[in-house]
Amino acid sequence: VTPSNPGYNYTPTNTETKTEEPTPTLDEKLTEKIGEKDTVKASISVEKSDDAITISEETLKAAAEAGKELVIMEADENGKTQIQWNIPTGSKIDGDASLSADLSTVKGNKALANILSDDKSNKNKGAVVEVNGNIPEGTTLRLRAEDIPGLKAGDKAVVYMLNEKTGKLEETTIGEIKLSSKGVITIPNVAEGTYVILPKANKDAVSLVKQVKATVSKKSVKLNKTATINFDLPHGLTMDDVKIKLTSSDPEGLQVSSKSLKFKPKKPGTYKVKIEIELPNGEKRTATMTITV
Repeated sequence: VTPSNPGYNYTPTNTETKTEEPTPTLDEKLTEKIGEKDTVKASISVEKSDDAITISEETLKAAAEAGKELVIMEADENGKTQIQWNIPTGSKIDGDASLSADLSTVKGNKALANILSDDKSNKNKGAVVEVNGNIPEGTTLRLRAEDIPGLKAGDKAVVYMLNEKTGKLEETTIGEIKLSSKGVITIPNVAEGTYVILPKANKDAVSLVKQVKATVSKKSVKLNKTATINFDLPHGLTMDDVKIKLTSSDPEGLQVSSKSLKFKPKKPGTYKVKIEIELPNGEKRTATMTITV
């Protein structure tokens, strides 16, 4: 139909409405990479932001089934990778993965200023790495550490954890690391918490063996009933890594087993259980637990 208005110039045109394709989600990008053949890694780069990276449990399972390691690189506005997460094949986790890391300097951190006030080798030096989220077991975190006082490319450093409750630095199973030639800090088997990377060892840090805590599985222990001594270990250690020997002050009254870590009272009374602990690094500790029946 042509308009009847003579002052109207009408030209028929064929128009098509174009719809933009939705931007693929992180899970969709990873799924595509996981499906690629002849690769052992599914790697993608994302723009670094303040939001945590979330990977669904389904994507993690798909990567495990395909035997793929997941590599997520967080890049700045210039495309330069600042943070990298490496999630190994078949990494254990409950639910979706959530990954967040923030790098800052020791200098200006009030809590660390007090802790390191008498440590001349580390005062106002080193890096702080805040890690948050639901981190898959065995994940490796890499961060580009530029302009960090006391840390230079190729330097050695020592990795600690800051215990927010006690306000003390604690040794980690990571121990000493070496920054790469590009100044990258590598934290293997990373967990949620506050990491402190210092140029030198801190003599006041709580040793690994002193972080081991022993508790009894039952508040009240009855005659001829078995109870277990449980051990809380630093991150990165399992019971298979630790040697434990239990000794009863009266084996006839209280039977103990170093193998099962269980005990059974045979007579009423108060007993002492000597606990000897040895870690893979050679650290040893002896503690005593009182059991009243």
